[in-house]
Order: sequence, then structure tokens, then C-alpha cells
Amino acid sequence: MWLEDRRGVELRNHTTGEVSVDKLFHETICEGPCSGEEVCVGSRMVPRQVPANYKRPKDKILQQAKEFLDGYFRASKKFASEEHIVRLLQVHKDIENHGKYDLTYDELVHGCGMAWRNAPRCVARVQWQSLKVFDARHVQTAQEMFDSLVEHIKYATNQGRLRSVITVFPPRTDGQLDFRIWNSQLISYAGYRNPDGTIQGDPSNVQFTELCLSLGWDRQERTQFDILPLVLQAKGLAPQVFLLPDDIVLQVPLVHPSLPWFGELGLRWYALPAVANMLFDCGGIQFPAAPFNGWYMSTEIGSRDLCDPQRYNRPKVVVLFASQSGRAENFATKAFVKFKSLFQANLYCMADFDTKKLQDQQAIIVVASTFGDGEAPNNGEEFKTNLIKMHKENFKFRHINNQLPCFAVLGLGSTSYHQFCAFGKFVDVTFKELGGTRLLPLACADELNNQEKTVQTWLSDITTALCKQFLIEGNYNNFINEESSADQPSVHFSARFITSSQEEKEDVLHVLSSVHQKEVSLVRISGKTLIGDPARPNRDGHATILLQLNTLNPETLKYKPGDHLAVFPRNNRDMMQRFVLRLRNCPASKSATIQLQVQGPNGNRENWKRIPPCSFDNLLARFIDLTSPPSQTTLRLMASTAIDQKDKMRLEILAEDLAAYQKWVSSVNPNIVDVLEDFLSVDVDAAALISTLPIIQPRFYSISSSAVFAPTEIHLTASLVRYRTEADKGRLFHGLCTSYLEQTNRGDFIICYFKSNPSFHLPPYPLKPIICIAAGSGIAPLRGFWQQRHFEKGAFHHTFISKLWGNFSKRPVQQHQSTNQYGAIYMYYGCREKTSQPFRNELDTMMQHKVITKTFVAFSRETAKPKEYVQDLLWKDGARVSTQILNEGAYVYICGKTAMATQVEETIIRIIRQYGEMNHDEAEMVFRNLKAGGRYKTDIFGSK
Repeated sequence: MWLEDRRGVELRNHTTGEVSVDKLFHETICEGPCSGEEVCVGSRMVPRQVPANYKRPKDKILQQAKEFLDGYFRASKKFASEEHIVRLLQVHKDIENHGKYDLTYDELVHGCGMAWRNAPRCVARVQWQSLKVFDARHVQTAQEMFDSLVEHIKYATNQGRLRSVITVFPPRTDGQLDFRIWNSQLISYAGYRNPDGTIQGDPSNVQFTELCLSLGWDRQERTQFDILPLVLQAKGLAPQVFLLPDDIVLQVPLVHPSLPWFGELGLRWYALPAVANMLFDCGGIQFPAAPFNGWYMSTEIGSRDLCDPQRYNRPKVVVLFASQSGRAENFATKAFVKFKSLFQANLYCMADFDTKKLQDQQAIIVVASTFGDGEAPNNGEEFKTNLIKMHKENFKFRHINNQLPCFAVLGLGSTSYHQFCAFGKFVDVTFKELGGTRLLPLACADELNNQEKTVQTWLSDITTALCKQFLIEGNYNNFINEESSADQPSVHFSARFITSSQEEKEDVLHVLSSVHQKEVSLVRISGKTLIGDPARPNRDGHATILLQLNTLNPETLKYKPGDHLAVFPRNNRDMMQRFVLRLRNCPASKSATIQLQVQGPNGNRENWKRIPPCSFDNLLARFIDLTSPPSQTTLRLMASTAIDQKDKMRLEILAEDLAAYQKWVSSVNPNIVDVLEDFLSVDVDAAALISTLPIIQPRFYSISSSAVFAPTEIHLTASLVRYRTEADKGRLFHGLCTSYLEQTNRGDFIICYFKSNPSFHLPPYPLKPIICIAAGSGIAPLRGFWQQRHFEKGAFHHTFISKLWGNFSKRPVQQHQSTNQYGAIYMYYGCREKTSQPFRNELDTMMQHKVITKTFVAFSRETAKPKEYVQDLLWKDGARVSTQILNEGAYVYICGKTAMATQVEETIIRIIRQYGEMNHDEAEMVFRNLKAGGRYKTDIFGSK
């Protein structure tokens, strides 16, 4: 407690009753010599925030030198004396001629004392006049620096009777040949990150400990209190590591005067607090290395060093991610790297995390992408299922240190889909319902609108929120800004290929199953048909490919109409060869098993977890996506290796300017091979580049058949993706998967797996009418519907199947008892031209057999006819549509691109309003109830 009076501030010890007076108080709160932002008439100790290559201008040195020398001679009662004038003239001459001057020893001693006296936060500054100054401005090497520091520690420790000491090393000259001490203190304890994410030792020193380990320091037997080595740098040369002798470091075992068990905890602390990471600024001269010490207050050790959350007692923070393409994993890793030096942080894929451990965390940070139209990624499905189960069982988070776990969720997705960031929203709502405390509102990052900027903002916000939640008020900004400090040693990205120790034959199915956490299977192509003209490039597609796939084991591949088939494409062989030609350091053998290693969050090399060991050929063919536009991270890497300055400048603009990057991608839609061939001066390492590229994701197609109709086959229907970029004037773009399927032949194998889509299955009530709406290849799942209904009505036979499919194979037909207890099916379908309409004959046959009640077809590009779209068909038949929806309980199914689905939704609301005689709000309410009741079902893909 302090009490102000005319003499200064009284500091009263309420335990002993003693009172002392701080007479310097008024000088620190009033305008003084150190009040200016750039000029200090005395001298000061400041955090090293000056850029490494900064050189102070002559006029600033002159100004500060005069102010300092005036103060020095005024203190010695020689102000305006001949000695004072001569010294000013000499210093002025030295600065004008050399840009610097040398302080005398007496001036240095005076400056050191003033710097300590002017430090308002240091309670020991009242002893500034007793400060011992060791002048080490003569040293030239890191070894000489170390010898000086050993003498400093010995003298200051004084067998436990501590003495205040500062050692001053050579000043900054050209801004590039600094003498530096990388340690924050001359004596401090190491902090080791264990494999399970826990910390052994001092958590505040984890990052520096990892740096020491990377520089060659090793400690065989690690404890909670290992003295860190000194990392010293002389004349801007590479840093060197020096071990402090055990006999010069005094450590004090900690005991309690009335609690004997306290000593059994084995706690101890070093006696000498020697700050080493501050810059001594004196008379315009900067000394980057000037360690000094006072002495500890017992409360500083007991309350701060041992009990602060960011020190030996840190909160548990878990970072979870669910990622389909790897983007969410990258962002989660960035968050983990930011958190790990502040908290006891762990990083987990949701598939590897036990949801029972959620209640053991003090903070849960989630980065979750959304797959398809609102689903969880493959590695998040089980996590979602467990959360639903926990919610149904009324599970609640428990208190930790009298606080409920806090959480924050970052959702990744695309607004081209109706269910934007649906999985992230689900996690956010569920955590709140389980009793968690929301740190930040849900953040949704749209891949079509500044996603990386949204993520960067969120990372800053969540770090601030976590620090406010767990750290001492007012100190968290130092941690948040730590990464941007000019004095932090930089860690450079690197990657490499190594030969794997695995000797068994490579199994592509096993590797794909491991990467995507799905049991994949092989199917054989037994039939293939192209409808339309595949040679006409257009975004909307002029050709549709129909595949009949034979399952090798029908028992393991069961599906329902409306389910999806996930197909694993492979890169074009020509594109792979072009890619390899532009890289250096590719593996010599394309068939040998290799492992890609990257630099992990801790700075150590680790195996790239996204892909297990495989051959280089399979890595390029099956795993690395060569068709997607390169990310800004990839472009940044390429820019760093470009030799031509124009190439470097163009790549740097695309890598740093988000607007320019988005415009480029939207117009050109370049793949990585195109970019490498456009920027020929780029000389990039293969491993480094590949580690920045996305993983090939399976493409999901609605199955266009029924398993009961064709029990040994899966039918696939897809529109070929092929168009010219840059307003039809650029390169010809080929969709990865549809181009791959187009190049296959009968007898070839395809790797795939089934994915259930229960939200798009047939109605549970067969008597209800069905309204089917589709455009283009969106007709695929509806075909499975009519085949299923045809089977259920018992209306087909061998002749009918042969008529539909010809003689691809003989198909066993299951017998089914006929029944007519089924509702009507109305089909509304749109495509470009009559010649591009798939399943025309089959639709006619289905109408003849009364499986489909009526079919309406719209053509948007038919010659000599006005454009007509599927929503136009609905509006024309609005009376019947409204009756079936409002009065007969019809189920509505929509499959196609997002734009079509949006137009259909608006049209149905108009129909309800028009024929139901409602206002707009009432019609929207009816529509929302239709969706909520599960009677309005969508299977949406794409953004156009």
C-alpha cells in the first residue's frame, strides 16, 4: 500500500509495520527527460523493439548526446565548465566524422545509473547509486562475451549476498553487426514440451528451449528445473551455445515457515534475476547487449513465477479440427502454434480425440469445415455422432477451477451451398447446450469471400480472448505480439523426402483408406456411354457420361437410392510429367517408397501426417491435387525462389494482395502446373512445394440406380466439366474427376466408397405423392427413385431390363410381389437441348408402366425455341403443385446446382402464396415448415 505526501510515497509493510519512502515517485509521474518518444536526456533500458538493421541518424545522436552530457556535467557540478564545452565539441566532431562517439567509463557509469533510476516499474531502483558497471565494450567474440557473463554472475551472486551489476557489451554500429544475448535472463529454467502436449519445466521458456535444442544443446535427464544455456551472438555472426558451470548458479530450495509439507514439493528457484533481453540506450548510443540484475522479491517468485497461469501453472487448451481438404487442419495448426507458448495446448484431429476428455479442458478451440451440403467431413463424423449422443443423454460440462470450459468455433465453408458452415454451427450450438462458455461468437470463413483474412482476424481475436480469460490483466498483449517482435529468432520452412523403411508391397487401397479414414473398394467398369457433344467446351456442360460399375463384392457395397458414390480420381499422366519437369530435388526413383517430412509446429522435422509412405509416382497420381489454383502460401514460396525480378514481383503481388489473387483465380482458374510454366524463373524444391499443395479429395456423385433393380451394379451419371477460362479466351480447363472418368475404358477399375445420404431417401410413406425437380446430371438420384419404385410395384421383367440396358451382362432379378399402394410421381426436368437429355427412353417406359405419372421437360438452348427452365415448368403447373404440397402432403425432391435450387425455392414460395391465397410472410412460414418436416429435400452441388 502507498500513501502520498510531500516527501514522496510511503510504502507500508502491513506484516512488520515498517514504512519506507519512495522519493523518486514524483519524478516518474511528471514530465521528465524520458517523456519524449525519441529523445531521452538521460539514459534508459527498453525492450529490444528496434529493427535489427536500424541505424540511428546523426542528428538524433547529436541531440541525445548533448542532452545526456548536459545531465552528466550538471550531476558532477561542472555544467558549462571548460571541460563540459571541450567534451561537447569533441563528441560533435566524432559524430559528424564517424556517425558515432565513445562514452568514457565515467559517463557509462553515470548512464547506467540513470537508466536504472528512470525505470518506474523496478522496485529496486532506489539502490541505483550502488550499481556496479562492468565495461565489456572491448570484447570481440562470443567466447569473450561468455567469459564476461560468468564473471558478472559470480560477482553479482556473491555467495548469496547479491550485488547489483550491469555488463555493457559493444554498441550498435551499422545495425547489422550487433552483439546479442538471446536469453531473456542470464539464468532461467528450461521448458520441455512432452509428446502428450504437457509441459515439463517453465512453460514461458518452451519456445526458447526448443531453439536451444535445435542449436545442439541436449539434456539427457530432464527435470522441472534445468538451467538453460546461454545463446550468444557476436558481430552478427551465427549464435553459439554456452553451458553455465553448475558451481556459479545459486539455487534456493523453497520451504514454508509453518507448512513442513511445502518443502517436500521439491520446488526451488535461482537467486539471481539478471535481465538480458533489453536494449540500453544512453546518450544516443544503443547497446543491444547489456544484462543487469537487481534481486528478487519473494512475492515475485511465489505469486508470479510459480503461480501465474502462463508459467508453471498453465490452463489446458485443446485445438480440434475436422478437415476434408486439409485447409481446416492448416488453420488449426496456425492456431496451435500461436497458443503453444501461452498455454498447455494440444492439437487433435476430431477422429483422434476422445469426446469424454472434453470436460477435462479449460478451453476448446474448434476449426471445422463443412462438407457438401451441410455435412461433417469424414474425420468429423464420429465426433458429431458422439456430440449428438452426449446431448441426448443430458451430458453437461463440469467446472474446472470454479469455471466451466470455454470454447470458440471457426467454421469453414462456401456460401455457394445452402447449408453454409453447417457443421461449425452445429458444434457451436451443441457446446453451448452442453454448458460451455462461449469465448467468441461463431466465426464463419467463406472460401468465396476473403477466407484467409477472416481466419487471420479470428486468430487474433481468439488469442486476445484466451489471454483475457486466463492471464493476468494487462499482460496478454506482450504475448499476442510476441511473434512479430523483430528480436525473435526466425524459423524457416523446410521439407524433404526420405526413403521409407517400409519394405512391404505398396497397397494403394490401404493408403487411400488411411488418408481418408474410409474403407475403399474397387469396382470394374462394365459399360460406358456418352450423351451429347464432349468436344464443345462450356461451363454448363454439353456432355453427360453414364457408367455401369460392377461390384466385386456386393455384400460390402450396399446403398439406397439417393446415396452417393465417392470416386477417387487420379491426375493426368501428361500433367504429372509437366509438373516434375519444373521441380528440383525430385526423388530419383519413382517407384521406391518415400516419406515426406516437414517442419512441425515445434520446429522439428516430422513425417507429413496427411499422407503415409508411398511411391513418388502414386504421390503425384493419387494424392497431390495438381488441378486446383495454388494458394497464396504456395505463391509466396514460389516467389521466394524466383530468379527473374518480374516473376518475383508478380508472384509477391498475388501472394500478398488478396483482391488481386481472387480476381486472378476467378478469371484464369490456374492450376499449379500452369503457374510453374508461366513463371519459368521459379526454381522450387519438390518437397517444399508439394507440402503446400492440397490433397486430392474424392468426388461425390449421386448414384443413378437402385440396388434391388441392378444388385451387382452401380450406375453413375455425371456432366463433363470442360470450359475455357478468361471469358472463353483462355486455357481449356478440365474437371479432374470427370476427365479421369472420360478417359477410362470398359474393364478398368475405379476406387470408390459409398456415402449414405439419409436426408435424400424416398419418403417413409409410399402413398404420398412425390414432386421430383432436377436439371442436368441432377436427374441421377431421381433415376434411382423410379427404379426402386418400379421394383416395389413389381412391374418389370427380364425383357424390360434388356430393353433398357442391352446386353452388358445378365442380371439376376429379385422377385417382388406387385402392389399399387403408391403415390403419384411428377417429374420436372431441365437440360440444354433434346439431344443432351439422358434417359429419354427410360422415362417414356416408366410412364408407360405408370411408375411415373407425368414428365415435364424444359430446354434452355433448343434451336429456334425460347429458353425455358425447370422453374418455368413448375410455375405453369402451379395449381397442381400447390394442391399436392398444401393438401396431399407431397414430398419435394430437388437435385442440381445451387442457382437452380435457389430459383426453384423462390418459385415454390410464389406458388404457395398465389394458390394458397397467402401473403409473402405466410407463404415463407409454410415453406419453412415444409423443410422442417422433412418434406422438402435437396441434393445440391456446385455454385452455378
